[in-house]
Parts: sequence; structure tokens; C-alpha cells
Amino acid sequence: MTRSQRFFLVIAATWLGAGLLQAAAGPTASSYLRFLEVERNGSGSITGLDGASGVAVSPDGRTVYATGEVDDALAVFHRDSATGALTFVEMKQDAVDGVDGLNGAHGVVVSPDGVHVYVASKTGDALAVFSRDVDTGALTFVQAKNDGVGKVNGLDGAEGIAISPDGAHVYVAGRNDDSLAVFSRDAATGALTYVEIQRDGYAGVVQGLLGAKAVAVSPDGAHVYAAGSLENAVAVFGRDAATGKLTFIEVQREGQNGVLGLFGAKAVTVSLDGANLYVAGGYDDALVVFDRNPETGMLTSVQLLEDGVGVAVFERDPATGTLTYVERLRDGIAGVDGLHKAQAVAVSPDGASVYAAGSADTAVAVFRVRRCGDGVLDPGEQCDDGNVQDGDCCSSTCRFEPATTLCRPAAGGCDVAEFCTGASGSCPADLLEPSAFECRGAMGSCDEAELCTGTDSACPADAFKPAAVECRPAAGDCDVAETCTGTGPTCPADAKTTAVCRPAAGDCDVAERCDGVSNDCPADGKSTAVCRPAAGACDVEERCDGVSDACPADALQPATVECRPAAGVCDVAETCTGTSPTCPADAKSTAVCRPAAGACDVEEHCDGVSDACPADGFEPAGTACSAEADACAPARSCTGATAECRTAEPKVGFAAVLCAFDRHLDQGACRSQTLPPDTGRLFTRAGTLVTQAEGVPPARKRRLLQQAAGLLKRAGRSIARAGRRKHAPLAADCANAAEAMISDALGRVLAAPR
Repeated sequence: MTRSQRFFLVIAATWLGAGLLQAAAGPTASSYLRFLEVERNGSGSITGLDGASGVAVSPDGRTVYATGEVDDALAVFHRDSATGALTFVEMKQDAVDGVDGLNGAHGVVVSPDGVHVYVASKTGDALAVFSRDVDTGALTFVQAKNDGVGKVNGLDGAEGIAISPDGAHVYVAGRNDDSLAVFSRDAATGALTYVEIQRDGYAGVVQGLLGAKAVAVSPDGAHVYAAGSLENAVAVFGRDAATGKLTFIEVQREGQNGVLGLFGAKAVTVSLDGANLYVAGGYDDALVVFDRNPETGMLTSVQLLEDGVGVAVFERDPATGTLTYVERLRDGIAGVDGLHKAQAVAVSPDGASVYAAGSADTAVAVFRVRRCGDGVLDPGEQCDDGNVQDGDCCSSTCRFEPATTLCRPAAGGCDVAEFCTGASGSCPADLLEPSAFECRGAMGSCDEAELCTGTDSACPADAFKPAAVECRPAAGDCDVAETCTGTGPTCPADAKTTAVCRPAAGDCDVAERCDGVSNDCPADGKSTAVCRPAAGACDVEERCDGVSDACPADALQPATVECRPAAGVCDVAETCTGTSPTCPADAKSTAVCRPAAGACDVEEHCDGVSDACPADGFEPAGTACSAEADACAPARSCTGATAECRTAEPKVGFAAVLCAFDRHLDQGACRSQTLPPDTGRLFTRAGTLVTQAEGVPPARKRRLLQQAAGLLKRAGRSIARAGRRKHAPLAADCANAAEAMISDALGRVLAAPR
């Protein structure tokens, strides 16, 4: 078992026997107590400790509360978390400033959330409630619960008090009522509400509560235990976490089931792990250890320790719960004070301090747990430097550290690292490097090495070469010499120039420029660009040959090269002469520039002056031209104003009738229209009858022409209907054109010679 796993039980005892018990985690390095101070009633401003009977430490470890049974008071102390020392803050006294319920103040407890304090008062048969200022620990009276008032019962001779781990319920042992009183707690205000009483002999079931003096709740909140001083017993109850109500489970009595040491049982506590219960027998001067069943809460006696002392310290085995005596502290021995008739003891949450209430001394005795790291050399320690850190020559277990242990690293380039000697808990004196010691070497060509001064742990400030110092010479025509900046240890990055490193030696030579990468000038290059532009349309531009520095000799275009294109149909394209850089003078044509475009058009010739062709001319009016393609159309002739022919004499005789049927109804406006099928058939049949009528006897001719006229009339009606139909009617322009052709044919048939 390591030191960090050790647990201790601290007991306060008087000639009456063991007083209030407090179980706590033990120190990490030592297993005994060192007396620190005593806070005595009447010393300085301290009041309220006459008959000191109870003591409690707040969960945050900042405040200690002690009851004064004779003073009917509750004293408040501020606790120094570093040393455990106390400073008096205030006192709350019964019947002063509206405070009630402190007559015979005995047991005291602080709520788990640290915001309320509760005091059981055995003379006043009462329970006082205070709210707590978490910053100062100061108290404000909230209420008092008095026995017999408002149905409250079980507080007669109230001594012991406990609060459930969840802070929901408060339990008070009433010695004269032989009972446990149960209260529910308002977490916001701290106010209590009476729930029930569990009295010895109730319903013939409850036992072990005669002279009930102490009460404890298991850490899991499942069970409640009470010490019955007049029954020499401890009673076991199951707890309803919702209501706080109790159910009797069993009683463990002196002399039964092998149990001894419970005579005058006055104190009870449960170990932090909930595995064991410890009961102090007042008249047996004994301490009884029980195993606790966490499921049922039932107890089994496992150990008995006897012979009461002032304050005793026992080490607890967490596996078995059994105790081993460590030490005792008595009032008036070895400087210890404040323990005369010690009644109660409390341990700070950090396990570093122990506080005992001495009723006859009207005081609170303060102890520090001896431990490695408290700055005091205790037996068994080689050293104690006030901390539990390794690496400073006094280890975390207060032993000398080996000589190889670094205890003080070098604090600078001119400091020497110190190592432990192995024979002392202190680090050797700090040493410095001598003045000739190089503490910082040159870090580059622009840095200076620094030497220690012999008087300072720090290496002198880093110094650099001045800005004028050349740190890298130029390595070629295109390299730049670098100089230090005066602000850094390294030479600036090697830079290359991009300037001209070789000028041009002629029109066809190229000036070379550094590429910014190489130290050397690029190879000498020649141009292939134009070195002499063309001086005219018949001149040739000269281009460098990429070899010579000079531009080639001037050359002209050959005689076959066109130097000025024709600017119009009557312009002539000019060509170079081969002897001059300029193009010859502009010349004009006299050739045909516009051919005849029709039967009535004439061709035009250039005039030798203008680039443009003369205006378009036509044949004189009346000049015969091509015949009309329409068989019914008259012959045509020129008008003298256009290139097209005009209409001449119309056709006559029977030919004027036959030509009407050479036309097509589905042409022109009807090209994209669909004519009724019977229209075309009627028109074609009429044409056939007219053809048959030519050259036949008159009677037959009249008959054939009448039939043809009838067919044309029917065709006309068909077209008219097509133009009026609802679905896809014939377009009006098509219908009009078709009707016109049919009407023209009908007119010609009716006018035909009979």
C-alpha cells in the first residue's frame, strides 16, 4: 500500500470516553500530528467557545465552525488553506440579534454545497439553521426547529447531527427522546421541514436508540446509523433518498453476536469508501470496527480497540477496514494545549489539518498533519524543503537526491549547471563561467563570438560585424559582392545582377544581360531581327543573319512584284521596276468594265481617267427584245430606261384561247398552298376540250366550248369554297390568283370564235 492510499481515523476522547469521530483521507507522507496553535475563548476577540462541544470544516476548507455548549453559541473562524491556522470571524449566540435554537449548542454540520450550517442544541431541544457566505464564512440566521413546536418531535436532548451526501435531508439524534428526527432541506434557502421521528421501541420494531447521541449517513446515502449510549448499541436504518424517511433494519448490541466495546456508545462514523463503520464506546474507552454490507447496510464486528486517550490517530487498512494505532496527543504534554475534555474532532477536506474541540479548555486545538514537504524536518526525513517536488536535491519523499541529479540548470550561456551532492538536501551555490569562456560562437560570417564577463550568468548581447564589411566577393561579371547588414549573423543571400554585361557591337549584335542566376555573362548572341526596314513599296527589308554584327546590303523587289493593286475595275495594277524602291505612277484602263446584263442593256468601257466604270446605259426605246415566256403574253420590246423588255401586241384568234390553259394554277401565290384536287382536274379537262374544238365543224365547236365553259365555272366555284372553308381555308391571295386565272380562261373561251 502506497502512502497516497493510506487512510487515518482521528478520535477525540475525554475521561468520559471517546467523543465525536471524523473519518478522513490521511497525509501523503507522515502518519502523525503536529500541534500548531490553540484558539481559546476570551483570547483577543474570540468568544463563544465556553463548553466547546462540536467542530466542523466547510467543504471548501475556508471556514471552521465550533459550538460552545455553555455559551449557547456558534463561533466562526477563517481557515488559512496553506497553514491551517484559524482567525476568528464572528459568533452567533442564542437569543441575540434574533438568533434562536443555540441553547446548549452541541453538534454542527455544514451542507455538502457549503451554503448552509446546521446546529443541534441539547439544552434547548432545538435545531438552528444558518445561511453561509461562501466568501467570508459569515452566517445569517434562517430559522430554528424546536421540539414540540409545529409537530416537530425527537429533538429533546439533541446532540448528534448529520446531513445526507446529496444535501437533501438532515438527521438529528435526540438523546432524551431516544430517537432520530428526520428533516427535508430546501437547497435554495436551507430551511428545514419536519418529516418524521424514529423512536426506540416504535411499533415494537425500532431498537438501539436509547440515549441516542450520534448519527451518521453512509457515503452512498443508502443507510443511516445511530449510536444509543443507554442501550450500548448501534441502530441501522435504510434511507429513502426521495423522502429521507427511515426503515429500521437491525441493531448491534454490546455482548451480542460477539460485539464488545459498545458500552456507553457515543460516536459513530462511516469510512469514506463506505466499507466500514466505526463506533466509540464511551464507558469502555473502546473503538469498535464493523464491516458494512453496502447492499443491506447490515454490520459485522471485525475489531475492538481499547484505552481512551486525548486525541488518538489510527491508520486504516482500506482492504479490511481494521485500524492500527499510530499515536496519541494529550493536553499539556509536549506543548499540546486545548484538549482538556476533548469532545469532537474534524479534518479539513484536504486532509492537512485537524481541529479538536476541548470543552474544559473552552478552546479549539489546531493540528497540522506531519507530512513530507511541510518545511519541518520530522523523524525519518533526511530533508524537508517545504515542497514535494523532485529535482531540488530534496526528493518528493524527503530523501537526499543522487549526486547525478540536476538541481539548477544553467540560467544562461555564462552560468554553470549545479548538481546535487547526494549528501545534502540543498542545491550547491550558483557558479559562473570564467571571463575567458566563449559563450556564443560566431554563427556566420557576419557574427562575432561573445565571451563571458565572469560576473553575469547571461552571455553578452549578440554583436554583429558592421554593415560595411564585405562577406562574399563578386564571383563573376554577373555576381554582386555582398556586405554584412549589421543586424544579423549571416551573410545576405548570394545575389546576381540582371544588368547589361556586354553592350551591342553593331546593328545585328545583341546586348547581353545577366540572367540573375549565373555568375557569368551569357554567350555573345547575334540578332535575326529586321535591321533596315523597307523604304518603299518596291524596297525589301533587311534582317540580321544571326552571325554578323552588321546589317546585310540594301536590296530591291524584282520587276515582277505588284506594288500597287487595282483600286477599281478601271484601275491598272502597277509592278516594281527592279531599280527603284518606289512603285510606278498610277495608270487607268480603257477596257470593257461592265458587260450587257440583258436584252435591252449595253456594255460600258473605262474612260482611262477614273477608277470606276461609267454609269449603266440601255438600248433605245422600241428595240425588239426576247419574247415573253407566257404563251398568252404579247410580244415585248426595250423601253430605253431598263435592261428588261416591255409588253407588245397581244395574241389574237383561237391562239388567245388555247394559251390560257398553258398556265398552272399552283404557281405564284399558290405555290405553297394546297388547291382542291377537283379544281386542277376541271381546269385541265376544260383545256383539253378547247384543244379539241379547234378546227372542227361549228356545231361541234360550240358544243365543246360550252362544255369547257361549264367545267371552268365549276372550277371557279371550287376555289371559292376552298377560300371559305373553316378548316385550313385557302389563303386569300392564292384564292384570288386562282380565280383570276380561271376567270381569264373562261372569258377567253366565251369570246372564242364559233
